[in-house]
Amino acid sequence: GVGGRTEGYAPESEADVFAFQRVAWPGRREDLIAARWRWMFVESARRLHLAPRVWLHRHGGRIVGHNGAIPVRLKIGDEEQTTAWLVDTMVLAEYRREAVGARLMVEAHEDLPFALSLGQTEQMRAIQLRLGWHQVAPLETAQLLIRPERVLKGKLPGPAALAAGLAL
Repeated sequence: GVGGRTEGYAPESEADVFAFQRVAWPGRREDLIAARWRWMFVESARRLHLAPRVWLHRHGGRIVGHNGAIPVRLKIGDEEQTTAWLVDTMVLAEYRREAVGARLMVEAHEDLPFALSLGQTEQMRAIQLRLGWHQVAPLETAQLLIRPERVLKGKLPGPAALAAGLAL
């Protein structure tokens, strides 16, 4: 069976969350992990007078899966609803075969039956569709790279990034 347990947000879990983030997203700037996470989940909830909504999955005391909700007020016609964008859904690679991502999404759906999501991976979209989610519109993105060499720096060796940036 699947090991571990899923839990909600608790301030005392933040150090564990930040340790998970370092492993799950190694390309994120270390000095921004805590500030970014608190801005996205804690402060955005406080702004709407809500408790933060984050679902964590632990195995052996260690966080191995994460799903967060950025709360928003959404107006549909004349009705306004409080909902959230589900973001930063991630399961460490060695736990992906144990349905941790699906468990995180089921927990989120139970706590927040009407939610929004974009930018999820193909695997997470498949889970969402199996849970009854509907795709409203395909996600199309565009970027204007002001300094493309900075974007490419983490992907290419320094001189190659500079050359490719100049070419762009």
